[in-house]
Amino acid sequence: ARLKIENIEVRRLSAVRTTTADAEETSAMAREIGGLWTVVDGYDFDCDYRCRLASGVGGLLWVDDLGTSDRVCARVVLNSEIVASDTMYPQADPETLLLLGAQYFLIRREFLRACVTIPEVAPAVRHVMVALGGSDAGNMTPAVLRALQAAHLRDAHITVVVGPLNRQLEALRSETAAIGSHVRLIANADM
Repeated sequence: ARLKIENIEVRRLSAVRTTTADAEETSAMAREIGGLWTVVDGYDFDCDYRCRLASGVGGLLWVDDLGTSDRVCARVVLNSEIVASDTMYPQADPETLLLLGAQYFLIRREFLRACVTIPEVAPAVRHVMVALGGSDAGNMTPAVLRALQAAHLRDAHITVVVGPLNRQLEALRSETAAIGSHVRLIANADM
């Protein structure tokens, strides 16, 4: 429904996702509709796929939050992680535009509209949610938890949401359990 509201046409590919045929079919479709840019966002789109796709489309924007690829193969890289830096992309061509850091965070319009007025602040914090993306590439969740402990929010319920690519899941399970029963961990959340 959201795509219709944004007037975005959906076309189905016949090729299997992330294959050479997928890249070729996507490139052909982009040319057919006169698309100037193609956006790739997903952990399955590896550097080989992006390079095949980039060679057949006008411009390629790659949404990344890991910074672990050995090749970029995109004219623009968008990584809105707090810890994103150009050192994560040493193989990028000098003309590749790197949009790095929280100022490039993607947020839907309805959330922006919801923040037009500043709500009244409760006298005490009762609920805190910690969510640092699908992977938390900088492993910042433990630092946030330590800061919350230092704030002495004993009456607050803390929910830690961990994405499917977080490599520190077991350590976070131990850390949240050690803090206390007021901290809940939700693992493998689809963000």
